[in-house]
Amino acid sequence: MKKATSILAVILMLSVMAFSLYGCNVSTQVAVGLYKSQASDSCTLKYKGFRGEEEFNLVCTAETGQIEYRAKVESGSVNIYVIQDGSRVKIDDVTPSKGVVSNIITVKEGNFTILITSNDLSRNGEFVFNYVRQ
Repeated sequence: MKKATSILAVILMLSVMAFSLYGCNVSTQVAVGLYKSQASDSCTLKYKGFRGEEEFNLVCTAETGQIEYRAKVESGSVNIYVIQDGSRVKIDDVTPSKGVVSNIITVKEGNFTILITSNDLSRNGEFVFNYVRQ
């Protein structure tokens, strides 16, 4: 009887663990020497090695605003997206052959997300975003 109760307890515990893992979102991000900073009007991402996704949530307080950004990588490729009102727009792809990428994008009033993604291993990246009120 005691052995059957122990086996039943182990089976129950394994079942609970299996169901709890079923709903987990497993991250595949790889980062080495990652530095991430965010203020109300700027954000920075620097790393030695990176693969995966990083996001910054910002707010545009004017009717329209501008984001100035500068980005570079030594190897690999990185995509930059802006997500606002449920719409995801690719604004740039950063590769070593492009050198330092610098640009200005316009955002509407409200919350928006800057998403930085890399499917392959990117090395020595630096991304700086500054919100400019108009």
